[in-house]
Amino acid sequence: DTLPKFEEAVEKLHQEHVIGIDTEWRPPLGVGEQRTGIMQLATAEECFIFDMVVLAEPCGDRIVQLLREDRTMVGFSWPSDRSPLKNRCPSYNGADNVIDVARATKLLPGSPRSLAAAVEAVLGRKLCKDNRLADWERRPLRPEHLAYAALDAAAARLVYLRVLEIGGPAAAAL
Repeated sequence: DTLPKFEEAVEKLHQEHVIGIDTEWRPPLGVGEQRTGIMQLATAEECFIFDMVVLAEPCGDRIVQLLREDRTMVGFSWPSDRSPLKNRCPSYNGADNVIDVARATKLLPGSPRSLAAAVEAVLGRKLCKDNRLADWERRPLRPEHLAYAALDAAAARLVYLRVLEIGGPAAAAL
């Protein structure tokens, strides 16, 4: 949530080949546009949570650049994250290099339609979604919400790597 921490995270992300990504936004409570509250980026070792309420204005262009760089970024049902991100970061126009892992998991037995179902089908683990609903723009976020958010980005990355292992590059690139 500070510029030095953001810069440090970006440097670490530049060293990664596969990054899991997810965003969280406040559930719609009537009229108004949804805006990304946090963005999670997971590597093999750690997950960075960017406070988009604080960082979108000073770092929006850098975040958009990160999404467009030539590296593998994977999210689950990523298209649903684009609109709230556009509403938060005006420089983001929806163009990015993020692979939607949900498309590849449709080829698996049972065609898992959610990240929790994909984690169970591909990794044989349960993904707890108890802390999914929150006001992701309210600060401070509770530790259990931050843990849930980090796990979603990490899970998307792990599902992608397993799908790649099972079906090869063609399956994971769908």
